[in-house]
Amino acid sequence: MVRTNDRSSGACAACKHRRMKCRGVQCPMAPYFPANKSQELINVLKLFGFKNITKTLRTINPLKKQDYINSIIDEANARAFDPVCGCIPLISSLNEELNFFKAELDRVLQQLAMYKSHYPCPTNTHDVNMNYPAIVQNNQEFVGVDQENVGAADLGN
Repeated sequence: MVRTNDRSSGACAACKHRRMKCRGVQCPMAPYFPANKSQELINVLKLFGFKNITKTLRTINPLKKQDYINSIIDEANARAFDPVCGCIPLISSLNEELNFFKAELDRVLQQLAMYKSHYPCPTNTHDVNMNYPAIVQNNQEFVGVDQENVGAADLGN
């Protein structure tokens, strides 16, 4: 016999974990921890606790609640994966990438400034092609570059 009114299947992971009847729309955890996210909920509860999460959810801006939940889920999953360091290795890796790309941006901006100083923008629109080298005028013609040793990546293709 198939039950059509199965209340346990509609319960969120938080209510199932606490063995309580889920209040559905009124349950503060139901939108963020559906029944299929029980492991994420367990990780979050171990790290933060139910009372702390619900208290924060009551005080936080409604537009930021999903970001808050995503953040604590990521942090709790990282802590479950690496109990000693948690999310610090990921943060360190992202900081290294950020520093690398900042340095690359600085190099590109320096090159751009150098090219601008060597080839200033013309003030007269009729003389646009007269002040720029052949590399700027025609993408296929590179002045002073050996065509056979230039790869497709160097040509911008």
